Amino acid sequence: EGRAKLTARNFKLKQLFPTFEPMKTSFGELNGDADIAGRGNSVAALLGTSSGDLKMLINDGAISRSMMEIAGLNVGNYVVG
Repeated sequence: EGRAKLTARNFKLKQLFPTFEPMKTSFGELNGDADIAGRGNSVAALLGTSSGDLKMLINDGAISRSMMEIAGLNVGNYVVG
């Protein structure tokens, strides 16, 4: 069994993937927390059986609609309008 607790603070969106076209129109800071657990004898098995929580927040910024579509964030369409 494996478990991961991760914290990300003050990641600049434009600097995360500077050559990825959908990120070029995104700006602000990304902050987040993840707490996931899974079972298996390989990384693939651990990730395949994992469950947990993921929380992300973009401070003082925006993310492009195409980036939300790529990430599968349909809920963002309600926030963006």
